[in-house]
Amino acid sequence: MRTRLSIFLSSFFILLFFPFLCTFVFHGAQACTLLQPAKAEKFLPYLLSLQIDDNKSSEALKTQAVIARSNLNYQQSQGKSLLEILKTQFSDILSSPSWYRIFFISDSYQNATKSTSGQILTFENTPCLTPYHEVSCGKTRSGEEVFHNSAFSYLKSVDSSQDLEAPNYFTTQDIASQQFPSSLEIQKTDSSGYVLTLNADDTTFSGEYFRHEFGLASSCFSIQKNGDNLRFLCKGQGHGVGLSQYGAEIMAEDGSTYDEILLWYFPSLMLTTTDF
Repeated sequence: MRTRLSIFLSSFFILLFFPFLCTFVFHGAQACTLLQPAKAEKFLPYLLSLQIDDNKSSEALKTQAVIARSNLNYQQSQGKSLLEILKTQFSDILSSPSWYRIFFISDSYQNATKSTSGQILTFENTPCLTPYHEVSCGKTRSGEEVFHNSAFSYLKSVDSSQDLEAPNYFTTQDIASQQFPSSLEIQKTDSSGYVLTLNADDTTFSGEYFRHEFGLASSCFSIQKNGDNLRFLCKGQGHGVGLSQYGAEIMAEDGSTYDEILLWYFPSLMLTTTDF
């Protein structure tokens, strides 16, 4: 599998860079855009294709484009180079079920990027992390509660009750009891109902760590005994912080513009324009 993956990646990058090599040979270094300073804006449609389906409404796509750009800008403000960021992003592609989309970038992604060119969300004129998830439990989470850090207090808990109508809002998962210690109980939840910590005998786990380890849809869950299994009843999809993509889509269908959607889910942030 690893050999096939290496062959695939090698072939992909040869195909990707062959036009640039030809340009360099026949027209010189000045004509080769690879040797010019890279603009993150060029890569946004590709990243956008991995974050949201292109059949979503145009305002929802614009919303996601601003979030993708804001997060790239935030990472650069933390000292990461564009090359480092893209290396991480494109390595994540290989583990994404939607990796093939980078070969078929639709006009929807291009248009969403162009329509919001240079626009990012900032907190007190400073780049900031702008998380997103698929479906909330009915309201989003407080960043300060999730990250246990007042620096993320700008991520407010807001109503997203339209998420209750999402097709995948409620899920259940049975896991054999023998996979767990004799005692497993929820210790603490946040103000939105997501599990912050669990006790497993004498060990404490965070809710997010636990959901990742056992493949749960969300850390907003309760636990029931079901024969030889423990049944986890989950609300929502994802971590629940920041933008709900389902909620954004419903708002867009109801007539909200992308800036209105962004300021609903991020009421403490400002939409600004930067040279990106």
